[in-house]
Amino acid sequence: MSIVKGQDVVVYFYNDFLDEYITYGCARSCSVNISSEFLETSIIGSGTAMTFLPTSYTFNGTIEGLTNLEKTDNPLTIASLMYYQLNRIKLTMQFDHQDNDGNFLTLQADFYVENSSITSSFDNVSTFTVDFKGTGPLTLIEGS
Repeated sequence: MSIVKGQDVVVYFYNDFLDEYITYGCARSCSVNISSEFLETSIIGSGTAMTFLPTSYTFNGTIEGLTNLEKTDNPLTIASLMYYQLNRIKLTMQFDHQDNDGNFLTLQADFYVENSSITSSFDNVSTFTVDFKGTGPLTLIEGS
C-alpha cells in the first residue's frame, strides 16, 4: 500500500484567460466532501427497519492556508477568491492526489465560493479559509 502525502495533493483553478489550470500556491490544506441524499422506501409490513434509495448528491470543498497578497508568482490570491464570491463567478477546480507509486485520483468540478475568511493575530501569520459549494456533476479520474 502506498500512501498519499499532503504535499502530493494539489488544488488547481481553471483560468479562462490562460486556457489552463493554475496552481493555488498558498493553500496548506484542502478537503472535498461528498454527501448523498436518500429517499425512504419503507413499506407497511417491513417492521421497524427503514429502507432507502440514493437519489442525488452534493459536494463542497475547503482550502485553507497562509495569506499571500503578491500576484507575481501566482495570479490567484485570496482577494481573487473573495472577488469571485462577491460577484457570483463560477470556478472550475481540480483536486489532484498522487501516491508514492504514481497512482492518482483527480476530482474535477465547478464550484462557487460559499464562505471566505481571513484570520489575523498579533502573534502569528495571517491565514485564510475558503469554502466552496459544488454545482453540477463531480468527475472522478483515477489511474496509474
